[in-house]
Amino acid sequence: GVRQVFQNLIHPGGVSGWHVHRRTTDRIFVNLGLLKVVLYDARAGSPTHGRLNEFRLGTARPGLVVVPPGVWHAVQNIG
Repeated sequence: GVRQVFQNLIHPGGVSGWHVHRRTTDRIFVNLGLLKVVLYDARAGSPTHGRLNEFRLGTARPGLVVVPPGVWHAVQNIG
């Protein structure tokens, strides 16, 4: 289940730098503006270990990115 919900505002050009959670699943929902979400899978034994994945979400393409524990992630407001 979901234990916490945060709402963030990132100003144009702003960045939320690389970070990882060991036990928490992040859910990043974007429906306004344009946000770049970048993921790096550092989980040993994962089929996507070592891969980088990038998403662009926002007004034209709203979406939800679920970030499991052990996956590094960062976001940037590019809108």
